[in-house]
Formats: sequence, C-alpha cells, structure tokens
Amino acid sequence: LLALIEPLMHSASEFMLVDLHSTSSAGLPFSVCGDTLKNRRVALSLPIPLLLGLEESIEGSLCEFVTERGHAAVVVEGGQNRDPGTQVRHEAAIWILLESMGALPRELIPNLAERARVLKDAGRGAPGVIEVTYRHAIRADSQFVMKPGFKNIHTITHGEELARDRDGAIRSPDDCVLLM
Repeated sequence: LLALIEPLMHSASEFMLVDLHSTSSAGLPFSVCGDTLKNRRVALSLPIPLLLGLEESIEGSLCEFVTERGHAAVVVEGGQNRDPGTQVRHEAAIWILLESMGALPRELIPNLAERARVLKDAGRGAPGVIEVTYRHAIRADSQFVMKPGFKNIHTITHGEELARDRDGAIRSPDDCVLLM
C-alpha cells in the first residue's frame, strides 16, 4: 500500500486517505481520525459519531502514517461485515467526503441528501463525538469471553459485567459507551 500511496501524497497538492472498515459485531457506523484540525474537519463532515483517542492505542496504522505527513486521513467503520447496509454506508461516506474536500461540486453528486440521511439514521442515538478513555487489552492466553447482547457503541453502566477471562469478571469502569 505504501508503494501506491507515497507517490500520491508527494504529487498531489491535497491528499486524503479514506480507510473503509467493517466489524464482526453489529453496531452503529462511526469514524476515527488522528486528532488534528484537518482530520476533524473531514471526519465531522460525516453525520456519524467520531471517535477520538482510539488512534492513540493503536500504533502503526496507515491513517497515522498519512496524518504524520500533513494529510487528512479518516477511518469509516460502516457496520457489520455481512450487513448489506455496510456497503451502502461506505458509499455514502465516500460521496460526502468527496464533496466536503471540494473534489466534487454538490450538484454533481447523485442523491447527496439521501446519502447523508442514510448515515445520520444509522448513527442515530449515539453521541456526535466519543472519546476513548480506556482499552482492555486481550492476550491469546486470557480465555476472554464476551457476554452476549452487546454491540458497537453500546451504552453501559459503571460496574456492569461485560466479559469474563481467566481472572474473573471484567466490568465497566464507568458509565460510558462500549466500543468492540
């Protein structure tokens, strides 16, 4: 990927990386970016929750690489792997981001308002910005088992049992939202 991306970063006056993802669990779509003004502007153009702080606990990401070189980079988490709506949300995000970066004029984007509504409806009920404040690391030998019924960006309460491992119950450290 770097062999393809690096020349583009050097030849373009403006470069933006959009990294599309899906997850194994159900949940709301969201975006992630390194906390720079340029990245925030790009990510906040999407009507889905923005997670800040996640990039601080994941080293060596492609988005981090691009951001450190002064370009915009955003991850768009579209939904569950097998959900056909995930592709629809990814496509909507791409069109919205092309417009927000000035790459395409609004009038050339088909159904832009409908695409924005699809994302807004999918993220309904979640905070606009979520700060990641705690990460529970899982090791291969931890015997980690998540309790059923949780999804991405799930509201949880202080002390609520979320999972178990070889050391016992794993509980929520606060009233917050769970990111899986």
